[in-house]
Amino acid sequence: MANLVPDFFVLRIIKAVLLRCTGAKLNIFGLYFLSSLHVDRPWQITFGKGVFVNRNCTFEGLGRVVIGNNVQIGPNVVLATTNHQLGDMQVVSGDIHILDNVW
Repeated sequence: MANLVPDFFVLRIIKAVLLRCTGAKLNIFGLYFLSSLHVDRPWQITFGKGVFVNRNCTFEGLGRVVIGNNVQIGPNVVLATTNHQLGDMQVVSGDIHILDNVW
């Protein structure tokens, strides 16, 4: 739903509110992302303050994603918390933690 809001800086709060309504943990004034952002489990994601996510990023999987303060994520980034083992295809997952002040 938030991807439908145009990428204008003044509309960033509306986009953040819509993402928060899906369960993501964030400060609505501290996140700016360009569409499109693909998130399959928004309730598993926590955004710090001063976070910028460039266009066409994907956050997927069963694990948690915790993004610190003042983080910038480039375009076309995939944060995948779930994988499978070769051979038996057993699903394995973990968490991703991005610390403060990371680009």
